[in-house]
Formats: sequence, C-alpha cells, structure tokens
Amino acid sequence: MKNKINMPNIALIFLLLAVTSPIFAQAGDYYVDTNNGSASDSNPGTASQPWKTITKANQTLIAGDTVYIKAGTYSSYIAPTRAGASENARITYKNYGTDTVTIQNAVYAISLSGKSYITVQGINFQNCSQFISIQNYSNYNVVSNCTFNQCSTTGGWVTGSVILNSRYNWIHHNTFSSCGVCSGGSGQGSVMDIGSDEDSGVGTANYNLIENNTFYHGGHHVVGLCNDITRLEITICTMMRGQTEEGKEPCIWRVGQRVTDTILSRVIDSVTRLFLVTVQL
Repeated sequence: MKNKINMPNIALIFLLLAVTSPIFAQAGDYYVDTNNGSASDSNPGTASQPWKTITKANQTLIAGDTVYIKAGTYSSYIAPTRAGASENARITYKNYGTDTVTIQNAVYAISLSGKSYITVQGINFQNCSQFISIQNYSNYNVVSNCTFNQCSTTGGWVTGSVILNSRYNWIHHNTFSSCGVCSGGSGQGSVMDIGSDEDSGVGTANYNLIENNTFYHGGHHVVGLCNDITRLEITICTMMRGQTEEGKEPCIWRVGQRVTDTILSRVIDSVTRLFLVTVQL
C-alpha cells in the first residue's frame, strides 16, 4: 500500500513556520517626518503616512528595517528596542536623501546597550548630554557621516564611549567636538573614550575601528584609550588638543598599562595644533 500524504497536516506545518520563523519576516522601510502636518505615531510609517517621532521608530524597528528621517529638529534620541540580526539584517537610521536632520537637547545622541548590527548615518546631534554610548556587548555597529557638537553636560567626564565588551564597531567620517569644561588651566571631560577606568577583565573594547573622523575640544583630553584594549585602530583622524586655557591638554590620553596593539596612523603636530594621527603605540 502506498503511503498517503496528509495535505492538511503539511499545510498546518507551513502555516506554523510562517508564524514562528524569523526568516519569513519582511524587511521594511519606514519614514519619520516631524514637519508633516499629518504625521502621527499612530500612522503606519509609510512615506505618505509617516511617524512623528524617532521614539516610535525605536519601539518598532526589527532586524532588516530602515527608517528614513526627514528634515527637521527632533528631541528624542536613537535607542532601538531591538537589535539587528546580521550584516545583511541591520536596523538602520538615516537621513532621507540630502535632508538636514538634527537631534538636539536629548539625554543621548545614540544609546546602544546590548544592541548589535545597528547603523546610524547622516544625522546631526547638537547639545546632547552624551554623544555615543555603546556598551554591554554591543557589536558590529556602524556610525557614519554624522556630526556631534556641544555636549550639554558640564560636570561629567565621558561624553562618548565604547565600553564593556563592545567590539567590532566602526565609527567613521564623523565630526565630534566641544565636550567637557576647562577653568583655571585644568580641564574635565573628553570627546570620546574607548574602554573605561571601570572596565575589568581582558578585551573589554577590542577590535573597534575609528576611521576618518574629526575630533576636537575636549575639556581634559580629546580621545581616551583606557584599560584592557588589546587592539584598536584609529586611522586618518583629524584632532585638535583639549580646550584648556593653556591649550596643553592631550589629544590622545592613555590610561593603564594594558592598551596594546593600538595603531594610530598619520600624526602630524602643526603650528595650529592640528593632529592627523602616524605613530605605532
């Protein structure tokens, strides 16, 4: 007797796979437009019916999704609820076309905690308390073609950081400036730190690539390289010294004895204190 195929059972199996398997999820394109009079977070987020806030995008996006942010000034920062899944299934935030998008007066510019495969591109951040916070095993994230200017924090030390076992992040073609305070010839605060005094254990911020950025005007230092970094590359970055009255604070400040295999390419100290980085540490 020939075996009979139970078609209803097979149909049920495919239905269950479609409901439960992530490979069936379709990547989507969404839009945020604060200046659109009909924009609402109750909308589906299409080009004709956009969302109003970046907060809605944070809450909604899943792996593979892209949100296009249209011209305007926004007050909510980038902090996705979910992570991307792979290089081909990222969560992406980017400006729409050549639109000028500004996020200002927020607690963070970008906050990634335990989130990987996130891309942020083409956004201006102004007067945020902290620029970038990438921490707690946040890996393979990309931040590019953004500007970060004028931290609103006046009493803290770190206003941008990649710490706590966050690796393989690529930060490139951005400008970071004006963080921390200086008074009476001494300074406090930095533009960005890789690793942290509070980190413990080997490899807390390994294999990150900081490439083709401009950094300047940190209160105490501009970029800090802290404990337990076993490999970091800072390539073709333009730097200016800290902003103390004497102008003597360092561009790059090393903390601890375990910062190894750090590659800085092209350091040129000019009369204007402009640093392009060419030293092997």
